[in-house]
Amino acid sequence: MSSLFGYHGPMPRKYDLGKRKALLEDTRRRIVEATLHLHTSKGPARTSMQDIARLADVSQVTAYRHFPTLSDLFGACKSRFLEKYPPPGPEILEGSQSLEERVRTTILKLYRYYDVIGQALWAIQRDAEVLPEFKAVFHESMASLISLAEAALAPLVRNTNSYRRALAVLSVAIDVGTWRNLVRLQGFTSEQAAELMAELVLDVAGVNRDSVSSPRR
Repeated sequence: MSSLFGYHGPMPRKYDLGKRKALLEDTRRRIVEATLHLHTSKGPARTSMQDIARLADVSQVTAYRHFPTLSDLFGACKSRFLEKYPPPGPEILEGSQSLEERVRTTILKLYRYYDVIGQALWAIQRDAEVLPEFKAVFHESMASLISLAEAALAPLVRNTNSYRRALAVLSVAIDVGTWRNLVRLQGFTSEQAAELMAELVLDVAGVNRDSVSSPRR
């Protein structure tokens, strides 16, 4: 019909759902990356949605449209963080049989991980207790650390006094705050700090000091 009346204009464009989806994903990615950068530099408590929107180059309305609640945003940020910086897991203990070796390996591997990303983790941990929406997300990460500590202490008999004491000390030893205190504030190398904490764990576990290898220099 249009040709009969001499109309040869463009036909209505088909709505490109694929392009629309890609744009939405890109916007979401920018928001998450901006959040991750700000949380690991300033800390969650010092980061506003206005800061995030500005860095992501979106409006606050758009940011809230993608992440209606802080819990949604924190969850996405945590997933991205773990994707970029996967922490050591139980696989680091493969081939380690003795308690001494498992404890030393666990602490040293985590301290070397903290050498890379520890300051960012500290900024996050520092604010976890003052942000209710963030506390649950942070405690999930802490639970993973406790599970790793339990795996390291597998040679001990569970539910004994020695086990409970060793788990308590090892849990403190592998906390990023302990690493920060020993390495960043007191000047130990990560190797020295890890050996110091390993000796404490093994001591409360009742391991004979004569059977423990000499500290690495």
